[in-house]
Amino acid sequence: MAEFFVALIVALLVSVLFGYALRRRIPRKGFFWFFLILLLATWAGGMWIGPFGPSFRGIFWLPFVLVAVVVGAFLAAIAPRRAPTGRIETLEMLEEIEQKRKLEKLTYISFGVFFWVALFALITVIIVRYAL
Repeated sequence: MAEFFVALIVALLVSVLFGYALRRRIPRKGFFWFFLILLLATWAGGMWIGPFGPSFRGIFWLPFVLVAVVVGAFLAAIAPRRAPTGRIETLEMLEEIEQKRKLEKLTYISFGVFFWVALFALITVIIVRYAL
């Protein structure tokens, strides 16, 4: 259970750092989901990666930090950008926007499936690690 608290603290710190650094890029409504995936990935990765680095009360925290930073960077890279506001749009830009909306809808569905599969896989990995 101590691994969970280490993962929680690390994921919270990394989430806040990424949220602050990318506050103009990542929508605020997605912060909770960003944190949830980061927490589960940090917890699972920290438990499965071999212990290395300094320990605190018997818990090697460096694997947790490493996983959190790598997964956080990956999630930040694939995060959708906010739409620009206050721009005058021409007819060509409207057509381009319509094409992008169709692509975004497909991307949204794909990432939705990816999210639920990743969530299920991470929870399964955590359960399997505790069961072994």
